[in-house]
Amino acid sequence: MGFTKALAVGLCLTTAPAYADWTGGLKFARSVNFYAHGVCDGSDQVANNLYPASQISPGPIMITGVDLEAFFSGAAGQQIQYGFAGNSDPTDGDIMVWIDPTTRLGHKEFSNGTGMQLLPGDHVDFHMSCTGGGEFQGFETIYFISDRH
Repeated sequence: MGFTKALAVGLCLTTAPAYADWTGGLKFARSVNFYAHGVCDGSDQVANNLYPASQISPGPIMITGVDLEAFFSGAAGQQIQYGFAGNSDPTDGDIMVWIDPTTRLGHKEFSNGTGMQLLPGDHVDFHMSCTGGGEFQGFETIYFISDRH
C-alpha cells in the first residue's frame, strides 16, 4: 500500500473509529460541543442550557465522557455555588460530572464498556449557580458512541 493510500485509510479511521459496545455490533465514537451562558444571581441557570438528544444523534447513544469549562465576566465577588453536566435519564442519576470551583473545569471518563445511556427523548444539560453578579459562559463536550455515523 502506498503512502497516500495508507494516509487516507489512517485519516478515515481516526475520524470515526468503530467500537463494539453495549448492544453489540459496530458503533462509532463521536463528540459534540455545547455552549452555555447565564447570569451569576444565585439561581440554577439550567433553563438556558438544555440540549435535546436529537441535537446529538437520531438514535440512542452511550455517553463515554464529559468535559466542562466555565468562564466568568470578572465582576468582583463572583463565586461558583455549583456547576455540573447532567442528563435526563433517571436510571443514571442525572449528574455526569461536577465542575471544580477552583479550576472551573470538570472531566469524567467512564470505564471501558460503561457509560450513561441517552435515549432520543432525553436531554443533556449544563447546571450552573454562581453569585456576585456578572455573567458566565461555559462549554460542555460530550463524548459518546452511536450506531449512526
